[in-house]
Amino acid sequence: MTDERAMEILDPDHREHYESIEPINEACRIGIAAIKRTKELEAENASLRARLEKAVELPRIIHPNKSEWHIQYQYESGIIDSKIKFSIEAAEACLKELKEHNND
Repeated sequence: MTDERAMEILDPDHREHYESIEPINEACRIGIAAIKRTKELEAENASLRARLEKAVELPRIIHPNKSEWHIQYQYESGIIDSKIKFSIEAAEACLKELKEHNND
């Protein structure tokens, strides 16, 4: 049975005479499988959303002008904004240190 046929049978407004209950049972099985899959997808979506939110919290290096760099890193308790002068290398080193500190 196709999904479309199952939806037709399970539609409360649909009226049809059935020779046996088997088409209705099969439509119900298809409907139950669809509901289970929807629940699985909702759980998978929640997991992906959590991973995305974590990725959004990654540190960012911001370059407001040529002599100063900012590193922003969001912790659970708030945002740390560090200013580093002179070089991108120094900013990247600070960023690495912040990441390691957060992983402890």
